[in-house]
Amino acid sequence: MACQSCTLARFISLVDGNWRNAVFVDACSEASCCLDAPCRGHLFTTERDGEPVVIPAELYQRLTGEQIDPSECRSHISRSDLEDMYRRTLLWLCDSTQTCGVRRLSSLYLSLPCSAHT
Repeated sequence: MACQSCTLARFISLVDGNWRNAVFVDACSEASCCLDAPCRGHLFTTERDGEPVVIPAELYQRLTGEQIDPSECRSHISRSDLEDMYRRTLLWLCDSTQTCGVRRLSSLYLSLPCSAHT
């Protein structure tokens, strides 16, 4: 994955300026969460080559001031479905099965605040 200067700007560009064009990755339940506190879901899209771009929905809302309604997104998938899709990538990124793959994907190149250079 190529490191970009601003993941948020890249994400907005990839969804044509509208988060509704993203896929909503459902939050896991407390019972199935492998971390202390479950997330509130993620927005997911891909680069042209299929590389994932994942942003926590809560962070997107905080940065843009827009309220995310998961039912308005293009589609929904479960956390486990996204992890299955990128299983081979996650094998190299996660050091154990207790690591949340979606959170790991979202933290890969999340660069905030945006820098002026690429």
